[in-house]
Amino acid sequence: MKLLTRYVWSELVPSCAEGLVLLTVIFLLKQMFYISTRLLDTGAQLETVANLFINMIPPACLLTLPMSVLLGTLLSYGRFAEENEITAMEAGGITLARIYFPAILFGLLVTVFMLFWSHIIVPRSLRLSNQTVMKILEKTATGGITPGQFTKLGELTLFCDRMSKDRRQLYGVTIFEKKKDFGVAATVFAPTADFQFRPEQGELVLDLQDVYFHRPRSSRDGTNLDDQTVQAERMYWTTDVGDLVRRIARLTLKEKALKTGEIREKIQEEHARLEERLARQKELEEILKEKGHTPQAERNLSIVRNEIERERKLIAQLSIERALRISLPFAAVLMAMVAAPLGVLMRRGRRGVAFGVTILIVLVYYVLMSLGKALAAEGWVTPWIGLWMPNFVALLLAVAVYRKTVYP
Repeated sequence: MKLLTRYVWSELVPSCAEGLVLLTVIFLLKQMFYISTRLLDTGAQLETVANLFINMIPPACLLTLPMSVLLGTLLSYGRFAEENEITAMEAGGITLARIYFPAILFGLLVTVFMLFWSHIIVPRSLRLSNQTVMKILEKTATGGITPGQFTKLGELTLFCDRMSKDRRQLYGVTIFEKKKDFGVAATVFAPTADFQFRPEQGELVLDLQDVYFHRPRSSRDGTNLDDQTVQAERMYWTTDVGDLVRRIARLTLKEKALKTGEIREKIQEEHARLEERLARQKELEEILKEKGHTPQAERNLSIVRNEIERERKLIAQLSIERALRISLPFAAVLMAMVAAPLGVLMRRGRRGVAFGVTILIVLVYYVLMSLGKALAAEGWVTPWIGLWMPNFVALLLAVAVYRKTVYP
């Protein structure tokens, strides 16, 4: 038995490792190209960008590890069947269940490793990514601004005479706000302006001092009215800095960076808040019944209902993340259970065939996983049922292909 396990693993492990590298690179390639090009163009250091990509690898591996187990097992057992090694093993008195056992044992070890990976390594990696992202975005959000040139920031066009060395303060600032079908909607002049960056909102806030504000006014028929002119000691102007910030920030969602214990505590806290909101809603509804409908009471009730909806969505997101950290690792052992008998049935150890079958099975698995997430987020099913649904389907498929090999 040990000899058989070592022999199968000698073929299985290199195939899985090769598949893991290939699939992870494919998974990250588009994001790496887009983000690196945009960040390097705005002046981010190559070392910092490389550090961000290194921290992006562990979350990607959490998705590609089950895929690599599936691909490696299909390749290995397909080659065994193609070269009649399965027939030779059976002739030697080894049952198919014993032949499949090394692959299932390997998948089980990968599952145990992924449980550790998803609970410890991935949250830590995402926390480091958050720190790196904030540093990069804070530096690159103003990277496109060049003194002496006009720079477009969302609906604003900005001009400055010079900048401080840390690029956090502008001098001799002129800002033009443009609207469609209107031209210049407002012009702002300020001797100095400071940057306040809000990466999660993708916003750049300009803190302008000693401001002179001018807004031309006209009626709908084009008749000019008196222009609006304002002088102020301080003015804050907010603009969207583009989709790069949002695209990078989406890579490190807050709930994914939390430890499993922190997620559990956060769910308990949100449940307590939800109970308070529900009690407040009931109280307001009773007041409305007793005193009749008033604008203030209806407004307060609407606010409370919106807060209840937000609390429920947050609890659902946290519960989905907690369930995913347990359900996804078990995909590795299930993929091994599917791939071993399927490889024997295919009797092909060719990479193209195995890769095509892998893509098909993984596509179905992740479609079911996305469907389970959506159903859990809407409250149709519990997160545990929604996230384990693709695993149940994979288990049924494993039983079906196993029976096909045992009872052809």
